[in-house]
Parts: sequence; structure tokens; C-alpha cells
Amino acid sequence: MKHPQSRGALTQLVELMQLEERARVCMTRGEAKACIRKADAAKRQLWGSTEGTMS
Repeated sequence: MKHPQSRGALTQLVELMQLEERARVCMTRGEAKACIRKADAAKRQLWGSTEGTMS
């Protein structure tokens, strides 16, 4: 039996990894910061805290 919550968390984790990869290949610092902020928001949604990451 599959758990819908697990699938949702897995999808969110994949999206987080894609955001982090986008931040690595951005052409400008501003674009990278925007990607990092989105990734931090995704981390907070998954794990509740992003302590130690960019503010």
C-alpha cells in the first residue's frame, strides 16, 4: 500500500533538489539568491527549519 504523504514529500524533495541545482547554474548573483530563497522555503515546508542557510 502506498502512502500519499510519502509521495508528496518525495515530490517536494525532488523539487527542492531542482531549485538548488538552478541556484548553482544561475548567471547572476541576484538570480542565485532568488533560487536559494525558494529552496529555503521548500526546506521549511519539508523540515520546519533552515537554520544555517541564507537569510
